[in-house]
Amino acid sequence: MAATWIGKTLFQSAPHLSPQDFRDALRAAPLLQGAADVHLKQLLSQCPKRLYRRGEVIYEQGRFGHSLFILVGGEVHLGARERGGEGAWQVRRALRAPGEVFGEEVVLGAAPRALTAVAEGEAVAVVEVELARLTRLDRLLDGRLLERLALSRSRDALLDLLRGHPALMALSERARLALAEGAQLRLMARGARLELSPQLVGSAVPAGCSHLLVRAGVFKLTAAPSPAGGAAGRVLAYLNEGDVVHLAPLLSAGGGAGVLLEAAERGEVLYLEAGAVRGLSAADRQLLEALEFTPRPLQGAAGAPNTVFQFVESLLSEGAQEGMSLLTINLDHCVRCGQCVRACEDRHGHARMTRRGKALVRRRDVAVAGEHQKVLIPTSCRHCANPECMIGCPTGAIHRAPSGEVDIKDSCIGCASCANRCPYGNITMVPTPEREVHGVVRDLIASKCNLCSGYEEPNCVHNCPTGAILRVEPTAYFEELAEALGEPLRRAAGEAGKTATARRGGRGAWALWLGTLAAAAAALAASAWAPPSPWGGPRLWLGVGAALAMAAALALAGRRRAAGRRAQGGALRVWTQVHLAAGALALALMVAHTGGRAGAGLTAALWALTWGEVLLGAAGWWLYRVTPRLLSELEGGAQVEEDAAAEARASAAARAALEAAAPPEQVARLALWLPGPLALLSPRYRAGAARERLRGLLAAHPLPEDLRGALQGWAEQALRGRELEAVARLYALRRRWLVCHLAAAAAVLVLMIAHIAAVGAALLG
Repeated sequence: MAATWIGKTLFQSAPHLSPQDFRDALRAAPLLQGAADVHLKQLLSQCPKRLYRRGEVIYEQGRFGHSLFILVGGEVHLGARERGGEGAWQVRRALRAPGEVFGEEVVLGAAPRALTAVAEGEAVAVVEVELARLTRLDRLLDGRLLERLALSRSRDALLDLLRGHPALMALSERARLALAEGAQLRLMARGARLELSPQLVGSAVPAGCSHLLVRAGVFKLTAAPSPAGGAAGRVLAYLNEGDVVHLAPLLSAGGGAGVLLEAAERGEVLYLEAGAVRGLSAADRQLLEALEFTPRPLQGAAGAPNTVFQFVESLLSEGAQEGMSLLTINLDHCVRCGQCVRACEDRHGHARMTRRGKALVRRRDVAVAGEHQKVLIPTSCRHCANPECMIGCPTGAIHRAPSGEVDIKDSCIGCASCANRCPYGNITMVPTPEREVHGVVRDLIASKCNLCSGYEEPNCVHNCPTGAILRVEPTAYFEELAEALGEPLRRAAGEAGKTATARRGGRGAWALWLGTLAAAAAALAASAWAPPSPWGGPRLWLGVGAALAMAAALALAGRRRAAGRRAQGGALRVWTQVHLAAGALALALMVAHTGGRAGAGLTAALWALTWGEVLLGAAGWWLYRVTPRLLSELEGGAQVEEDAAAEARASAAARAALEAAAPPEQVARLALWLPGPLALLSPRYRAGAARERLRGLLAAHPLPEDLRGALQGWAEQALRGRELEAVARLYALRRRWLVCHLAAAAAVLVLMIAHIAAVGAALLG
């Protein structure tokens, strides 16, 4: 790692440098032209001054950061290895003049480092300017600094992209230089729209532009409204990093009215000049044409959006593609136990996630229609590729690690700038009484998920009993998103297993259950050949095995309580599987131990309670397999029990207001057709069938429009109330089952201890 010296120490280590050299370098930087001396002096006093020796790496390609560098003295080479990092090292640019800026791509589009910077010479001095300092200076200069930085970077950025992109690097160097000469870089904020009209009149496209190249980000192309009043908003395609677009064919795809280019996230586009494209050699022009993006149809032939298209639209509207580590919950597997939130709270002192969020419906298998699953995007930091929360932080407390994770330092002053900027509400302000930062008491601190930095795994994922909750890289995990975006440049970040978790297989569970069955069969076989007395020989050891299996099953309670500790002994999902297998094995060993006879007194009670406990466990297993899917269909947006109760109260109030506006006899007649809460759990009324039936009943009777509207509203609210009542009953059923299961387990434990004591006394006596 490169050494860092500050103040006098730096100048003692590099006697050829003086404080004046640093001041002169900042004044020579084209980026800082127009800044007053007082601003430059302040910037120099606040920014780290770094000295590197020959061969030391200043930063690496593909890593993230939040600062640019201004060269003071020495020489810096910017380069990369060809053929995806496996070829020879090639220098792209050599920087020698004081004031030259490099590494600026990370503060413009929050993109990874485009190249690797290596120090040449015995002493290379630089000033590192962090994003927070740059943003403050930009405000003082009325936004001119970042705009100047973007414009000055256009040519180099395009050259870096053309030389490094696998599909574009085949262009000749002459073609790259020609295209870069007239290229213009534009930054687009999230949600910003650009109209691409056939005549390009009044649009933001530079005059003479013929091609568009996506430098960073994801963009949506939609058809613009036609002058004749045609439908607008039809999605033509999505553009991703590296896509090359020829505007003329694209405009014709919009039906003659043009298209709208909308940024799904902060991104960068490069415009290529038509003259430069026409001046390319035939071979280079042919290669460019072969790479041009052609919009693919995203909807069915009938024009109606299918589930896959709707899911992609929902993901992009949620900004899910931005996340390098997206927390997802499969609601068809989630048992709504809240263990993930409790585990987060146990580790950090307060929960950095909630189970509230947007629920999306997707196909279980992208290629098969009809089978769907519900996925929740809960409230938790996504570690975005373009984190807007980092913009404007006055202290730089919110920062990004080189591997991409976004975290908040204890130096946060609690200004809530990051919380207000986060588009997804994933940063909260937590009270911190008597906390001091630089001698000033700060009552709040910004808090967000940091992927449990310092631990081996995110605690919420590690403590899910069913494996329903995962952290994933969206474009790698969701096939439909990857298909819509073409071939996206993967945003790998973080340590393995933290930000991209593979789909969980069931081979481990199968092995566990096969082993349990084999052990149970062996125990029963041993019992058949063993002497009938349970006081010695094989039967005694079978009894010891039964006691150990019961203890293993009861250990799950202790594992749940260990959710906040560093040493947890493995994932809770594995413990849950072991709990089930140990309970089944304990029953088999007990039967083998007793030879299938219940006995009398204490033994009979233990026999009966063990059978009852195992049967209760089997009922619970079935209950927890069935209820998640039922809850997914009934709960709507209320994934938390308290939210369902609050919605039920609001629905009852709305229903009462609508009931007062409708004739009582009509309401009473309609109420007869409403299914009860338990009936809604049956396949007959699920998947919207009950609502369709009510709409059909209302449509079959001639009614005034105002009365029809009132009755329709009342029926909708009444049905929603019944659905929420069914949800409440499912939660209540599971609570009652859990109480019975725990009570039976406690009774089994007491009787087992008493039984062991009695056996020990008998053997010793």
